[in-house]
Amino acid sequence: IGGFPAILADAGYQTIFFQAFHDLKFDNTYNSMVKAGFSVVKSYAEYRRKEDRPSIWGWGVEDKVFYERFFEMLDILHSKTPEKPVFAALATVGTHIPCDGMPPEKRVVYKDPQNIREKYSNALRLSDSQLPRFFELLKERKYLENSIVIITADHSFPMREHGIYNNEVNFYDETFRIPFLLIWDGVIKPERIKNRAYSQIDIGPTITDMLGISEADNNMTGISVFDRKSSHPVYLIQPYNGRFLQVVNYPLKYISHLKTGKEYLFNLENDPGEKTNLMLQSYDPGMVKELKDSLSAIYLNQQLIEENKIRKK
Repeated sequence: IGGFPAILADAGYQTIFFQAFHDLKFDNTYNSMVKAGFSVVKSYAEYRRKEDRPSIWGWGVEDKVFYERFFEMLDILHSKTPEKPVFAALATVGTHIPCDGMPPEKRVVYKDPQNIREKYSNALRLSDSQLPRFFELLKERKYLENSIVIITADHSFPMREHGIYNNEVNFYDETFRIPFLLIWDGVIKPERIKNRAYSQIDIGPTITDMLGISEADNNMTGISVFDRKSSHPVYLIQPYNGRFLQVVNYPLKYISHLKTGKEYLFNLENDPGEKTNLMLQSYDPGMVKELKDSLSAIYLNQQLIEENKIRKK
């Protein structure tokens, strides 16, 4: 039993997880990544150099240095198994809240940040400015020609859009909405997907779709982002503050708060700021019932996980 990396490992890929944060034991990262199917699980700390010190602040090392150390490690691994294609997941940490400790000379947006929003803005700007270094290092390596690059995140963070500076207390989109940029140079034409909602569970099926790996022997529950025809509700869970269960069937988003029994309904197309709870106005009861009933998929998925039935072998 394993996760999506195990599917690629079975297809002959070397699977690598490399994180910028120094402690692989934190949040049970090491065990989780191994169980998921990563054959190599490393942190930047193993490859840290003395000259890196000025670039280490907040939760860890800046993205630029992190990329450089990753490719150095990858070169070593490739020299040992040059015949294997590579699937690598890189977890940066440069934009992790609270973004404290950034050297003054690297603060571009706010020279003297006064709050978390201004610190976060500086961190985002620095991270974006260092991303080109990743692509420079990628293009320098002939063995990485024809690579697929995906840039995404584990979660977002609210910046008081609804008066909140905490991603563990609310259900709004600013906690869940994340970037997803897919680049396959010379193969995928640039486009922006609109009027559809996808989630992190769709990343695996998207990759297997591009690689031509059959999904017949696994039970991934997502769909490829290239599938624009299938009906595809997206489920969101906020486990803190009384537990919020949510489903997005764009443009509608339904939320149930288990602790209080309160319900919320938003039209994300007409009301992207989630200001008007349609449950307090006139709404289609049948439509709401359909959304509410679909939340049972969350419980079914949890049962399958607990019974180790998510993936067939």
